[in-house]
Amino acid sequence: MASEAKTGAWTAAPGRVVRPADARLHVARGGEQMFRSTLNAETTGVQVISGGWYRVAPGVTNHLDMHPDRDEIYFIHRGAATIVMDGEAMKMSAGDTVFVPQGVDHHIINGLDEALELFYVFAPAAPPYPERQDARYPVVPFEPAQPEGAA
Repeated sequence: MASEAKTGAWTAAPGRVVRPADARLHVARGGEQMFRSTLNAETTGVQVISGGWYRVAPGVTNHLDMHPDRDEIYFIHRGAATIVMDGEAMKMSAGDTVFVPQGVDHHIINGLDEALELFYVFAPAAPPYPERQDARYPVVPFEPAQPEGAA
């Protein structure tokens, strides 16, 4: 389907349902953190935003993060935790929407006995894996999860 935009012609990505099996699950630190990039150019054809599912296990603090050129939004699906943005701690729980502006240090502290599950969105779109230049924001080594039943 083609449409006209104010800045010129563009082609919309086709609508579709992305199922968990359509995007590989990635794990870090023995399953403490997991993500599945379900919203991207590969899965949907979308070019302007990207996102996916992210899980932080109970009792886990994730890595310090910052995106110098893109905003990030979390839609909290399940659980509760604390997000620290620029040193300010804020509670978040199921049903909340969290906006993390570009250039803001942030990390999640899940001090509860339940996993935190959220859907994240980057605008503009981000690559499937974080790119870091600054040693302060190291890349967490996520690995593809083994298929069920694999050793």
